[in-house]
Amino acid sequence: MSDIGVTAAEAAVQVGVTRATIDTWVHRGHLTPIPDTSPRRYWLTDVFAAESGRQRTMRRPKRPATIAKDQPP
Repeated sequence: MSDIGVTAAEAAVQVGVTRATIDTWVHRGHLTPIPDTSPRRYWLTDVFAAESGRQRTMRRPKRPATIAKDQPP
């Protein structure tokens, strides 16, 4: 099975993010464009891998609710 090269706009649609998010992933090193492509293209498997990594690192643990002790009930 061969991989598919997609533009940033197509990549964004595939993983449900904005085009700006794709650009951010590239800037942060989470996604690398295919060399010598114009417009820039990305391997679709790399796009899904970047999205998977984002989901894993962007999850924030839930903090337990706290009750203010200074206020009357």
